[in-house]
Parts: sequence; structure tokens; C-alpha cells
Amino acid sequence: MKKEIFAGLGLGLLIGVIIGLSIAQVTGIILGALTSLLAAFFGLKDSGTATAGNRVIIGTFSISCLCSIFLGLYVRTHDLLSPSVKNEYDTYTGLKLFNKQEVKQILLFRTLGLVPKDYKAGAEKTAHQNSVLMSSDDAALRLCDSSTFSLLDLKNAFVQAGPAYAELANKVLLIPDTLDQYKTFLLIKDCLCKTKN
Repeated sequence: MKKEIFAGLGLGLLIGVIIGLSIAQVTGIILGALTSLLAAFFGLKDSGTATAGNRVIIGTFSISCLCSIFLGLYVRTHDLLSPSVKNEYDTYTGLKLFNKQEVKQILLFRTLGLVPKDYKAGAEKTAHQNSVLMSSDDAALRLCDSSTFSLLDLKNAFVQAGPAYAELANKVLLIPDTLDQYKTFLLIKDCLCKTKN
């Protein structure tokens, strides 16, 4: 009986925390595969000897999965696995590169996206760390949403999607023939957007 309880608890915690901490679409694929494996696992026992054991596993799995989903959501929304603002403040002030006012402005920008009057900020998202297990690539999604028709439009869409895509665009532009550049941009965009959908 203890084995069944621990098996159900362990599997429930695993699945629940993955669901609670992740925001990416790929999680659905992973969970679909895990659910298939679990269905096989729960049904692999002899129906005559292990009906009670299966019920215990399924019951403990369901309860622990539900509780750990809420636990994962709580950890993600409250950023419990990320460094606190106080720790970041201490780190920045410990570097002695910025005065206290500058550190406060940096933290306001990193955590809330607030830019002081005399400062300029790029369009890119801040590098603030979140307690997220798997996240989606917003830059690639923006690239897929853009409707581009010319080579210049494609190049600009890649540059605006972020540094990684801008670097990729620069490599594509090294191709001597402009028609080949255009086809390469379209192929890369098509591959990226298929994987994101």
C-alpha cells in the first residue's frame, strides 16, 4: 500500500509542478505523452490482484497533482525561485558601479519596465528572471505575426525580432544573390512559425 501511495504522490507532484510552472505550448505535448504513459502505468497490473492498488495510485495521483498545480502557480506568480528585489539591490550596490539612486532606477526598469525621464530604453524586454520552467519565445511570435513581402521587409522583421534573429539576418545577407537571400529568409521564417504554432 505504501508503494502505491508514494507512486501516486510522486507522479502527481511531477505533473502538477510542470503544469504550474510552465507557460509554453510545448508543455501540452509533453503532458500528452506523460498522460499516455501514466494511463499505461495505471492499467498494467493484474485486474484481479491490484484493483485496490490502482485505486490508491489514481486517488493519490489526482489529489497531489491538483495541489501541486496550485503550488506551481503560486511559485510562478510570486517568483519564489527568482532572486528578490532586495538581493538584486544588494548585488548592484555591492558592485560599487552605480550610486543608490541609479540602482533604484535599474531595478524599476528590470522589474516593472518603468523608464526614468532622462533615460532611453530599447524595444527589447528586460532580462528580469522569472520563476518559469518553460516560456514562449515572444520574439519569434512577433516575427511570425508580421506580414512581409519584400526582401527589405523580411530583413527588418528579423532585425526587430531581437538580437539573435538580427544576427541570423546578417548571416543570410552574406549570400551573394538577392533572390537566394529572399528564399532563405522565407524558409527560415516558415520553419520558425511552423514550430511555434
